Amino acid sequence: MSANQLIDPRNPRFTIVREYEAWCRLDNPFLEQNPNVPKTPYLLVAGMAPSARAKCGKCSDKIEKGTVRVGMPYQWRGAFFSYVTGWYHADCVRFEGVTQEEVRARTYWKGEKEHLAQVMKGKNTHVEKLGKTQRVKTNVEFIKDETVRDELMRTLTSASKPKCEEDEVDPNEGTFLKRGEIQPAEPPRGLVRSLLPFQKEGLAWMMENEKTQVKGGILADEMGMGKTIQAVSLVLKSKEARLDRMRESGVMETDGDEKGAEVDLNVEEEPKAKNSKRSKKGSPKSGGEEHVSSATKMSATNAHDASSSSSKSKNTTLIVVPTSALVQWEDEIKLCTKENALKVFVYYNDRKRKTIVEEMRAADVVLTTFPVLEAEYRKCEMQSKVPCAHC
Repeated sequence: MSANQLIDPRNPRFTIVREYEAWCRLDNPFLEQNPNVPKTPYLLVAGMAPSARAKCGKCSDKIEKGTVRVGMPYQWRGAFFSYVTGWYHADCVRFEGVTQEEVRARTYWKGEKEHLAQVMKGKNTHVEKLGKTQRVKTNVEFIKDETVRDELMRTLTSASKPKCEEDEVDPNEGTFLKRGEIQPAEPPRGLVRSLLPFQKEGLAWMMENEKTQVKGGILADEMGMGKTIQAVSLVLKSKEARLDRMRESGVMETDGDEKGAEVDLNVEEEPKAKNSKRSKKGSPKSGGEEHVSSATKMSATNAHDASSSSSKSKNTTLIVVPTSALVQWEDEIKLCTKENALKVFVYYNDRKRKTIVEEMRAADVVLTTFPVLEAEYRKCEMQSKVPCAHC
């Protein structure tokens, strides 16, 4: 929309060329070259919505068919005189500092030209030319009822705020740039680099956002401010919190590729017999068996069942980066974390091997690129498509 129409409604800079029903600036050379064209200044176009295809330029909701709508110019180089009409709900527009009579005098009533022609002929339809063809069109856009027009003028000049602006935030308010105090978070145990104070605040902010219904946010720091190390710290913090919860419940998590079962940390095994000897195959001889309590066996079995179900829903973080940044992210994670603190899987080359699903499930971080993600998505989409018999 042209900001001038709302900022200075007493001095509109546009007119409407009735021949094309197009917005035209009053300083356009076309008007100087055609002195017979009326130069009446207009603020807006008003009419009834003939369909529900248009959306309001302010609230983005659909303008229902048969409701009053108002239009104002916005620039588009593909239109007559480079301006087209943007449509709005009548309740989403306000003109300040003008009276109802002034707004009415500067309103172009959509369909008025056809309406006057219909009155002359005594019909409710008019002939619309489409190139060499013609069609009969019913005039549904013109607002005939004076009561509706009066209500529209009252709405446009009302002192109350539009509904779409009730929750609007004013960036000029003194409290706009103020934020509550954020307590810095402690760096994760698996991090080898130190965090700056603002990075600790960023980590705390991200951890709080993870607990909300949105479960995330946008970290939009400038280049070189350490977004990568903050993101890695968040992944480490999430993993450490998960491991702490499992330790409190007596279950330890192991990688999916290890053969050892998870055991109860609170139950100790009985000491092995001193004379126990193993055969070449690794099984204990009958003379010296290992004595393991039944409680340990039961707890190990229960822990294995619990952890096997939890391993299926392991919290793996997917990181999608540009191809040029793939190696940088992999190296950065290795440099920022202790050895084996995070298991990273790079999903880029050799994506067809059979063990790839298990490797991804066992990883803490899966790194891939935008082109790879797009290619995989297209593979899924192609499965539902039928090849053309003629291609």
